[in-house]
Amino acid sequence: MIKDLQVAFQQAVDHTNGKIIIDHYSLKEGLYLRIDPNLSLEENRAQQENRLLTIKKKTDVNVAQLGLKDWFLQRDFYSSAISANKFVDTITKKLHNTNFLTLFMKLDTFISDNPKQAKQTLNEKYLLENEWNEYINTFFIQKISASDQKMRGIIGYSELKVWIESDERNELRKKILQFINKNSVDLIQWIHHLKHEYKLKNYARIFFEAEANIYKREYLIYVYPNIFLKNDFNIETENGVYGVPSYNMGLNSKKPYLMHRTKKSNVPLLVSPDEAVLRKNLFSWFQAQKPFTVHQFYERTLFNENNRNKANETVHIGGDGNGVVNYFEKLPFSQGERLDRPFLLKNIIQAKEWMNEKGYEIAENRDPILDPMILLKITSRLFFKNYLHADMLFSEPKIKAGVFPGEMLNLFLSSRQALYDFFFKGTELTLKPMIDHLTQAAVEIQLTKSVKGINFGNLGQAYNLRLAWLRYFNNDGSEEKVRTLKELVATLKDKFTQKTTVEINDDQEFYFISGQLAYYLLSQSEAKDKNFGMFEGVLRVKKPAFLKRQLEELFKTYSHAISMSHTMFKNALGAVQVYQPENKVIENEARDYLMAGILANNIFYQKKNSEN
Repeated sequence: MIKDLQVAFQQAVDHTNGKIIIDHYSLKEGLYLRIDPNLSLEENRAQQENRLLTIKKKTDVNVAQLGLKDWFLQRDFYSSAISANKFVDTITKKLHNTNFLTLFMKLDTFISDNPKQAKQTLNEKYLLENEWNEYINTFFIQKISASDQKMRGIIGYSELKVWIESDERNELRKKILQFINKNSVDLIQWIHHLKHEYKLKNYARIFFEAEANIYKREYLIYVYPNIFLKNDFNIETENGVYGVPSYNMGLNSKKPYLMHRTKKSNVPLLVSPDEAVLRKNLFSWFQAQKPFTVHQFYERTLFNENNRNKANETVHIGGDGNGVVNYFEKLPFSQGERLDRPFLLKNIIQAKEWMNEKGYEIAENRDPILDPMILLKITSRLFFKNYLHADMLFSEPKIKAGVFPGEMLNLFLSSRQALYDFFFKGTELTLKPMIDHLTQAAVEIQLTKSVKGINFGNLGQAYNLRLAWLRYFNNDGSEEKVRTLKELVATLKDKFTQKTTVEINDDQEFYFISGQLAYYLLSQSEAKDKNFGMFEGVLRVKKPAFLKRQLEELFKTYSHAISMSHTMFKNALGAVQVYQPENKVIENEARDYLMAGILANNIFYQKKNSEN
């Protein structure tokens, strides 16, 4: 995974001349001070407005200081330690900068508000001498600094080694040291004053003026010898040194059984210093990102914001906003901008849909759906309360009774990978085998667990969506089911309006009309506070005989509200009671027609043709 990303990131680095790294880097809270060692301290203070920057949480930088911020951004990146374990000051870890051009300090480490803390004189009231001397010794007094010594031991990088010995570098070090020796007390007092003026409690970062390319050279002198996770595993060849990268890799000496015994090296991966630095910058880029999900991209445009979602290849990657890549997959096929064939969402059962101030009306047929993202939104709204989205693989909805019950969460978790595969990878292989169960369960769970009373909302449309999914995948019997339901919806009203004896023709009609009766009877309830799951008793029965008994009990409860002259109702209830289904157990197919009857436009509330 990281190898694939490194290729794309290297292309972006080359294309932007390294700008992508700095553009996604941010300054930490604190005080930033730019010092020109060629000027006196008083002259630097006189230009404070152009040399001082403060970074605080939830506070934007003044527009006039954006140029100064850019100056600090690049140099701060080139002067920061890889990690706390890689500080130049390996003992006390009070020095957080990595070169002689800067001083990064915690304010309370180098500056004291209490003169007794280090027995300072009155003039040196705020200066902690031990810490200051340690800083000078680490970066200026030592004949050969630790970073310089390590860099000299690495094979190659001749340009950096020439720079280490150059007169230009040595003169710059001397100039900065002279400034520090002459102004240390006054400099610390100035910072102390700024600390209280701007109410800062964390860091002060001092930068001595130098070109960005000089800062970069010093960065490489520090980073190349320190970039590997553990130098014990380094291997030197005639082409250079190779080691274990610091990022996305772990070694534990207490677990020797994890070592690779059959390889020339015991560790899983060895890379060059350049590749290790590239990997570090890649993970710095990830750490700077907010949580995101990318589904398709050209490898060379992954790190280009404008082209992130436009591509032919399919590479899927998800980041959690903390520098962690929690999902990565590279596929030889892609999801296009259109579905392979039209998705037909028709109102087969003539269900009603909420139409804002108009109330409920028979939903109109939709135009054929070709955009997979539109279909995703519809499926998410009607099946999963809008919890299907780009990062569905990494988020888990919270259970909420009456809204998102536990059964719905289980269905969501068991089907989200298949749904992700369809909508974002363009493959039907995982979704097609489970679409029948998924869509039926999505409707049934809502009907029994999240519908309050008889307020279905758009649940009838959810059932129509189930039928549309079955037809899209051409499931066995899907077209026959649609034809049967259309016929039942179109003919049952006239059939049961007859004044002669009416008989039910088959099991599908029996369960559909039973659902119609169940809805009509339960809708007679006059209770002000209706409960969730009023239809659960009807849908949970296992045998047709129990279903008939359930309808009888409902009729006894609500018979007072039903007119004796309601011929259609009496015919339907009588026909249900005398019909004997072929199958003595209610299975999924039968329950499906029962749900369709409950959710379809109810014939017992429809006006007779003569009244229209």
